[in-house]
Amino acid sequence: LARQHSFSLEEIANALAATPADAPRNVGSILSKIMSYLGALFVFSGLGIYTSIEWPHLSSLSRVIITLGPGIICFIMGFLCLKDSKFQKVATPLFILGAFLQPAGLIVYLDEYFEPTGNTALAMSCVFALIALQEATASKMCGRPTSFFFTTVYGYMAAGFLLIWLKLDEELWTVLWSFSALCTTFAIGKTVHRVLAPWLTILAGFAFVSACFMALDGSFTL
Repeated sequence: LARQHSFSLEEIANALAATPADAPRNVGSILSKIMSYLGALFVFSGLGIYTSIEWPHLSSLSRVIITLGPGIICFIMGFLCLKDSKFQKVATPLFILGAFLQPAGLIVYLDEYFEPTGNTALAMSCVFALIALQEATASKMCGRPTSFFFTTVYGYMAAGFLLIWLKLDEELWTVLWSFSALCTTFAIGKTVHRVLAPWLTILAGFAFVSACFMALDGSFTL
């Protein structure tokens, strides 16, 4: 049969290697990933529900620990997962959770331990600048696109809140700020992190269009 149909030994070996037993294994791998993500979702949902219920009865230290603590732990665990090839795929969700939870924890910390001074924009700028610096360090160390994404987003958020605190012309700085973000996304498209460019372009484009609309609102009569 092999001679009749001109099959080579390599083609026969490849056909025998592709057994139907691979399909259930792939299905099991997909199911295990889905269950792991659902498990993590349930854990953090439970943490959020417990926090919302017990929040009025928690001390200042408890509030900081329950918000900032999980963010720092997720960030550290993300680095630990990168050292083992079996858990490298888990690193990205951990970095994302850490990037969301840590700013929230720092805001809670400032709210609990510092008296209000009216400089909320400056405080928010410091928080996002600190997280952007952390994410930039992580991106430099491990080269993860996730860290670079949050470096860019939080960096521009820090700059935006700083401009609010400086009380500049709101219509002017929002247009310039969003336009610079849009130009940055085009520059990112030419780097090794170009996979992030479409998502950053959507965010920057939406901000630029909104800023232009706010600046031109009321300038024309329809």
